[in-house]
Amino acid sequence: MKKITLFFLALFTVGMIQAQSTQRSSARMHSTSKKQSPISNLQKSGVGTHVAASNLFTDNMDGDNSVAGLTAKGYTTYFRGTGGPGIAPEWIQGDTSVFFAFNGNDSSYVAGTFQSVTNTNDIDNWLVLDTLNITAGNVLSFFCRTELGSTFPDSIRVMYNATGATLPEDLNWVELGRFEVDVAGTWIKHSYAAPNSSATGMFAIRYAVADGGPAGNNSDYIGIDQIEVNDTTVILYTNDDCLGATDINSFFGQALGIEQVAGPYDNTAATTGPSDPADGFECWGEPTGNGAAPEINNSLWFTFVGDGGNYFVESGNCAGVTNYISDGDTQFALYTGTCGALVPEACNEDGPNATATVYPAGFSFGTTLGTTYYLLVDGFSFNGAVSIGQFCLKVTKLQTIGCTDPSLTFGTVTSTPTLTCFGDTLRVSAISAISQNTGSFNGICWIVSAAPLTGSTDPLNDPNFITSYRFQSPVPDTSARFFVNDGAFLTPGSVFYWTPVLFGNAVKNTVNPLFLQDLVLDPNCTTTGTSIAFDLKVAGDPVCSVGISESTATTYYGISNIYPVPAKNDINFTITAKENIKLVVSVKDNIGKEVSSKQLNAVKGENKITLDLNNTASGLYFINVSGEKGSYNVKFVKN
Repeated sequence: MKKITLFFLALFTVGMIQAQSTQRSSARMHSTSKKQSPISNLQKSGVGTHVAASNLFTDNMDGDNSVAGLTAKGYTTYFRGTGGPGIAPEWIQGDTSVFFAFNGNDSSYVAGTFQSVTNTNDIDNWLVLDTLNITAGNVLSFFCRTELGSTFPDSIRVMYNATGATLPEDLNWVELGRFEVDVAGTWIKHSYAAPNSSATGMFAIRYAVADGGPAGNNSDYIGIDQIEVNDTTVILYTNDDCLGATDINSFFGQALGIEQVAGPYDNTAATTGPSDPADGFECWGEPTGNGAAPEINNSLWFTFVGDGGNYFVESGNCAGVTNYISDGDTQFALYTGTCGALVPEACNEDGPNATATVYPAGFSFGTTLGTTYYLLVDGFSFNGAVSIGQFCLKVTKLQTIGCTDPSLTFGTVTSTPTLTCFGDTLRVSAISAISQNTGSFNGICWIVSAAPLTGSTDPLNDPNFITSYRFQSPVPDTSARFFVNDGAFLTPGSVFYWTPVLFGNAVKNTVNPLFLQDLVLDPNCTTTGTSIAFDLKVAGDPVCSVGISESTATTYYGISNIYPVPAKNDINFTITAKENIKLVVSVKDNIGKEVSSKQLNAVKGENKITLDLNNTASGLYFINVSGEKGSYNVKFVKN
């Protein structure tokens, strides 16, 4: 899931290296990195060999990785940089002063360095594997990385030639993909599938950087380790591009409520392309879950024709999957129109069945009879680490719930106490709500207003409307929303109102609608619930000193000493109890989903608590402490 690349340093005289290094920024002043633990199921064989098991070729890069050593192992190397060679050859032995190998001996990796060319010349160094009997779908994989925190955008290209010709100038080389080296400072596995079969197939790894060299802006040092060609054929699909979208029309139009499963599909070798859309995926969460820079990476395309029905589509695991996509983490974007002129219709980052550890995309939508739809499925990229692997698509036709259907309900609506002291967190929720599911946009949403909006059929145009949360479609089992009374958004000292809204037949007024105000509601298909008043108190309000459950709870079992700030892999804090008491301590995200929890038999005095956050994305979270004296929330941020 993580994406990282290579790095390497020339083994020339210390004086020569230091002389060139003085021209570089501190990122070139290589410092030793901590060695990464080897993957337990990788076996060392000492040299590059053809194996009879699952691999056609494997080289764990033990031994001599100089140009001479690589040649002896069957590789062919080429220098095709501009301006002539630098002080280092095109490939060199791994330098332990920069970082250690992925596995095996500390220096058992091959590296490329900015010193392979001079001045600001372009780097183009080829590492060509020996010929292999390749079947379409056989996969080249290797681990690569660069120096932690490098400011130089080193890049790698992966090539394939079915003719057995090794020279870079041969016109039969095709590029399987390229990537910019990640700077996270860990080894990352990259995989690329052969597009066709050949008895003399050849893979090549290129360290290719424009404006490289000692005075250039884009090159530094990369490392490559554990090169393999796997003979387990990955199913290749033509749906790497909109024009080759896989037809899944047969999975639509089936019986109501019966899940139809398509696949498995594999995005491991999928790529981006010039025909990919520039919009329609703004809801995706890259790079850290905050959605600051959503991007298309290893994407697959599917197509179907609408029948006028309503559907729920999500990704997931199923029979036939042997390598489930990393963390189950997919993203959806739905379009109409034509390839090259796509019109965004819907977008989803995490569906209603996402958990704290698995993140499948899933959304519901209404279709228009005869309209062609295109579904883009991508792997989430967490700081450049892209989710890759196999997944299935699950399609369920939904019973149509019309605008006045008697089954419409807000379910059980709950809230925290309506008096909300400064610094406290209010929570509203609707459990087991049922909304309309007609039209392209439908679901549930919570809105905030300056006056009650109970029963309004046009709440967005009411002068008292302030804002909304993100709408949810389909309606989750529990629609929960939080608000911290800290003065950052609403001014304390007034009463504000939270109101649930069920809606259908809505149309968008922005390219990628996320909030209710991004839609135009149908007054005849909008049901507004009962407004809940919250009295937001200012800091120091005397009413907050006694008499409310949160104040009582914090008095009996208050939190202190929260660290680190912001949190990273875990959150630590102290609960000071006035007496022995049973508590439930949990961490919840900003939509109320529990990500970590433990029961605590607190003893009188200090109780030190640690909660694991390793599988949670960056963002805003709340520590919730509940006991017989009440409950309260304390917010924190995780990086």
